[in-house]
Amino acid sequence: MPGQEQVTRGNRVILHLIETGGPGGAEQMLLRLAEEYRRRGIEQMVCLRKEGWLAGEVRRRNLPLVISPLGRLPDLAWLRRMRGIALEKGVSGIHAHEFAMNVRGGLLASRLRVPCVATVHGRGYFDQKRSRRLAYRVTSRLAGLVAVSEDIRQQLIASGVSPKRVRVLANGVDVGRFAFDPEKRRRVRAGFGFTDQDVLLGSVGSYYPVKGHRHLVTAMKTLAETFSRVRLVLAGQGPLAEDLRKQAAGLGLTSRVQVTGYVEDTVGLLSALDLFVLPSLSEGQPLALLEAGANGRCIVASRVGGVPEILTDRENALLVEPGSADLLAQALAHLIANRSERERLGANAERTIRCHWSIRSVADRYLELLLPDPDLKKSGLEQARD
Repeated sequence: MPGQEQVTRGNRVILHLIETGGPGGAEQMLLRLAEEYRRRGIEQMVCLRKEGWLAGEVRRRNLPLVISPLGRLPDLAWLRRMRGIALEKGVSGIHAHEFAMNVRGGLLASRLRVPCVATVHGRGYFDQKRSRRLAYRVTSRLAGLVAVSEDIRQQLIASGVSPKRVRVLANGVDVGRFAFDPEKRRRVRAGFGFTDQDVLLGSVGSYYPVKGHRHLVTAMKTLAETFSRVRLVLAGQGPLAEDLRKQAAGLGLTSRVQVTGYVEDTVGLLSALDLFVLPSLSEGQPLALLEAGANGRCIVASRVGGVPEILTDRENALLVEPGSADLLAQALAHLIANRSERERLGANAERTIRCHWSIRSVADRYLELLLPDPDLKKSGLEQARD
């Protein structure tokens, strides 16, 4: 067919596509999969639409990088450029993340006749417009559509995607990398000016309304009235950072709440915490939750999205309904006052993540879709559709 070149079989080169560039869960997942694939000797390249944090991280890992701005769909100029690059590099599989690149990844894969996996990380954006719902229905016929949680899969189905064309493949974490580090705990807490007597709460996530930070700050006002040594650290980046600082100041919590911005040493921060809090109003399958569990932190989280698929209330976390500062405060107060319960839930969370949410098993399943056995009767694209 004109315009559709076949990539030579036997190549093992994966092209990663993602439209976003900050230190969010989807971007972190791309980097961790890339690291896992590299351990297996698989060549890779990454295409981003602009410079930013992720571009720097890709270069730091010495992965080939292409910056290619996006136009309006169907974005023929982008497709022509990337088809040429993919043919030159011998790309044999495409892994796309998020809406814009999921659609383009499917279109590009159809022209190259290679497998494509399109991963959907969030639940809120794909059903906002009729055009996006239609685009995902088309994409599901060109790529293996993957939802990171059953909750997202059901949202895709509700938006018109056939149940047969979308599967669940959860995120994973390198458990060893995120293990608790007592020396880092001591150093990070000292850096914040906290003592062993302080009970440190923390959350890691972008400063956006959907992350629910304002409800956690409000809950801190209630907690501060009862617990003199409770402190809160909010790590991340985004447009609401200053709003959160002003909220804390308005509640008289300036000395209790620190809005730190992005923290490079995630392991150190997690190890420093006594309680990890995820107050989100909506989630896909939060990578930060997996990291906190791998670190053995006691977790309080909103019962949203894929969270209940990871954790079970009162078994390895406390789960609360989203959007309620009162419910957050009640759950946190219970755990602040019960150190043994914190330790029990944290140990159970670590065991759960270590046994069921390993990045290695996630990479195995993605590679089955991206680099199928060429001797199998079905094509890789057909396998991804099943």
